[in-house]
Amino acid sequence: MDTRFHNQSATTTCGWCIRDEAGMFERAGTAWNHGTHSIIEAEALALLESMQAATSMNMMNKASVKLFQMHDDHRKKGVDIPTENEF
Repeated sequence: MDTRFHNQSATTTCGWCIRDEAGMFERAGTAWNHGTHSIIEAEALALLESMQAATSMNMMNKASVKLFQMHDDHRKKGVDIPTENEF
């Protein structure tokens, strides 16, 4: 996922690539948003667009489960992963 700003046309673009658990390409996409945004806003928009694409492919539940399993595995190994409240 990445974003880019176009000052002359006052647009923000983003692109993303979705891969399966083996790292094989599944889908890519782009989106254009009129207006200028902060870097945080642009990255959040790109994340939202990529998550919506994953949802349309019925991938979000699978990705969420993998993320929670990965987090749990790291905790069991003693790897300290800050939670949202710890940031």
